Amino acid sequence: ARDQPELAGLNLARHDDRLIVMLPTELLFRPGKADPVETARPVLFVLAGVLATIGNRIDVVGHADPRPIENSHFASNWQLSIARAVAVANELRRAGYHREMSPSGFGAAAFRELPSDLPIEYRIDLARRVDVVIWPTRGIQ
Repeated sequence: ARDQPELAGLNLARHDDRLIVMLPTELLFRPGKADPVETARPVLFVLAGVLATIGNRIDVVGHADPRPIENSHFASNWQLSIARAVAVANELRRAGYHREMSPSGFGAAAFRELPSDLPIEYRIDLARRVDVVIWPTRGIQ
């Protein structure tokens, strides 16, 4: 990340056969919103450039914490998570990534997969994210 400082706030994880780029929502969105903040654009621009060089199929997956949603026009965490995934996919397209990608949302469904030995507030922070899932197979060109 030394040569791409915009990507410094992202986390990488390997899960079975795929690589996951985890984008924390505080880097991208205001609480309860799905419009990317202005400072998210440089991050997604650089990420789109990196993704365009690898050619693998990607998915964009929104996640949320398990707390009930407040002060938002979204009725559920699932709606918020899918809206954020679509927003990230749209920003990646605007930034020049033109391959097929599939946005989806899991709401708080993946929260229980986080290690239960971590402090609850840390788990909640980890749950609020958008993942860019990089699959081992190449996408349709």
